[in-house]
Amino acid sequence: NNNFDLSNCYITRKDSGDVEMFGTGDFLGKTINAHSYFLLSNYTGAGSKIGIEPNIFNIKMSLSNTNLQIKLFCNDVLIDTADDGSGIPLMGDNVNKKSMSRRLTPGDGTLAENWCTASTQVNWDDGATELGTPGAQNFC
Repeated sequence: NNNFDLSNCYITRKDSGDVEMFGTGDFLGKTINAHSYFLLSNYTGAGSKIGIEPNIFNIKMSLSNTNLQIKLFCNDVLIDTADDGSGIPLMGDNVNKKSMSRRLTPGDGTLAENWCTASTQVNWDDGATELGTPGAQNFC
């Protein structure tokens, strides 16, 4: 139930190897509150269809719909992994713009059973058709 300091954290994405997407400098002085969500985006809220401002935006925040794998490290320790890095993402629907969402009781992020395809829309601009819950609880 404590806040978590993200200052020594970084995120990588799979490419030809693990490529740093957000470095420790991006997270310097940032914290995530207990039982809350931290939104990373390629754009500001005004520059996207997301109806809220992200905690961090960075043009390096690019996600592939093939061979996706994202890793979170803090103090050089692997904290979490999203997707298995092989083929299409484990869940989600790129054609119909439905996000890959983590189940409420998280497990191994490299396994499909710990993800779902979003069926709810929260925190999007009026008129947006995308499904997902940026900055809010997932509904799986």
